Amino acid sequence: MTLPVSLLLRPLGELKEDEWCMAELTVNNYGEEPISFIKVEIFGDIEAEKPVQIDKLEIDELLSFQIKVRALNPDGVVVLKASKIEGEHVVDFMATTMKFSVRHEQGKIHKAYKRYAAHTEMVCKLCQEKIYPGFLVVHCGCNAVFHHKCVQDLTHCPACGRKW
Repeated sequence: MTLPVSLLLRPLGELKEDEWCMAELTVNNYGEEPISFIKVEIFGDIEAEKPVQIDKLEIDELLSFQIKVRALNPDGVVVLKASKIEGEHVVDFMATTMKFSVRHEQGKIHKAYKRYAAHTEMVCKLCQEKIYPGFLVVHCGCNAVFHHKCVQDLTHCPACGRKW
């Protein structure tokens, strides 16, 4: 089951590779009941200084936080993951992928090719390891799914040979 939360990350300045800048993280509960204790994590090509933890989010409540983020490479793809935690267990979660333009050291703007965040657990067709929800994946037209890290340097699908 997916957590009824929407997440949006908006840089408040120009994102430069390997430099920290401020960003606004907006969290909204569009569900039918309040949510107690949510943890929002940011990973992928952009990292946050620390996760955001929310003690309670009422129905239709929208909260905004200013956080420090850093682009790790010019692709600028970020995964936002929200987890509902009860006791010691993660009960619900949701993940969304966003793409940003990031200024490279030499001043060029690079655009990332489209990647996705896994919404269910599956297996990478290349390494045969589990892909967990929220992981960046690459989908081929042959329906093969891979960890992004497994195929990021390849130009063709390892399963069918199609060019990316």
